[in-house]
Amino acid sequence: MKCNKILLMIITVFLLTSCKKSVEPAKQSENLKEEILTETIGRNETLSSFEQISLLDIGNTGAAEISTYCKKTKKLFVVNNSSGNNKIDVIDFSNPANPVLLTSINVAAYGGLVNSVDVKDGKLAAAIEAVSKTDPGKVVVFETINYAVVSIITVGALPDMIMYSPDGKLILTANEGEPNSNYSIDPLGTVSIISVNDNYSVTTLDFSSFSSMEGGFVSRGLRKFGPGASLHRIWNRSILLYQKIREQPGLLCKRTMLLPE
Repeated sequence: MKCNKILLMIITVFLLTSCKKSVEPAKQSENLKEEILTETIGRNETLSSFEQISLLDIGNTGAAEISTYCKKTKKLFVVNNSSGNNKIDVIDFSNPANPVLLTSINVAAYGGLVNSVDVKDGKLAAAIEAVSKTDPGKVVVFETINYAVVSIITVGALPDMIMYSPDGKLILTANEGEPNSNYSIDPLGTVSIISVNDNYSVTTLDFSSFSSMEGGFVSRGLRKFGPGASLHRIWNRSILLYQKIREQPGLLCKRTMLLPE
């Protein structure tokens, strides 16, 4: 995604959530896409409800792809990988009509690019890939008040999305496991589950247990691509969803449109 500026808009959102529990057949993929968009965006939004109230330029390609807001400090935290940066920009968002860039958190000491951020209860969690993207990545947790490091956790290769559970007890990352250019190194796609209250202990899961089901998934439209592709390796570009009613995590495998739980 190429984003050069943050557009700040007034948005009224009423979320009506719905998630499938089981793996969906390929013929229902369009319905699944609609449900996912409803979960993410909401049913009652219209373009006429969007109004730009301010604009802040923070960089070129690689800036402002993901952001998260801290209610406690009224700060917006924005990933910024533009022009060789590895940082999280911190913006005073107490007045959305006049956002002010306060400082930046340099994440180069923890690895490569920062791919995603999320906030809960005054704690900012950042998903940071390794300098070599095929190596295990890191989750770094910061205080949103003074940006002090709370914990550094090793997760799977190329953590690309991060989120807190609604109760703040867990941090989850979807780890892409993207191969290198010639597929000589092809790490598994994984999900890491971090227990906040258990001193940030981590469990990283892969999809190997689904290998025996590969034939059935392929017959229902599962896409396989890349040298030596197998089920537990191609599920490596993922979006985390949280079923708000049942408060259980789900994982959307974007290229396959399958939703394992």
